[in-house]
Amino acid sequence: MDSSKDVFVMFIQPFEVQSAAFKKAFEIYAKQYAPNKDLVFASVDLSANEFEGLKFKSLPTIQLYAKGKKNQPVKYVPKKDEYAIGAWLNELGYEAPPKEAVHEEL
Repeated sequence: MDSSKDVFVMFIQPFEVQSAAFKKAFEIYAKQYAPNKDLVFASVDLSANEFEGLKFKSLPTIQLYAKGKKNQPVKYVPKKDEYAIGAWLNELGYEAPPKEAVHEEL
């Protein structure tokens, strides 16, 4: 994991309905936030990858691994609103794209 950037990771099981729904929104936000070179989006398929020491109570699990604090991820608690990911990133200090731009893609 790149220690010089903040990494926003979504851990999923692709066959789960909630994972599939969040994956689409996550991909749209990754595209919207692409101009921010300090933030990287990554999606991890847990059916194809194993991580020793990582345990998940539910999926999808979305976490922000901040530069300089990779061992202290901030967990995102999913909400039903498709704009919630952007609002959460905005709370963490990232400028959110306009809702209209996200809504057009969802």
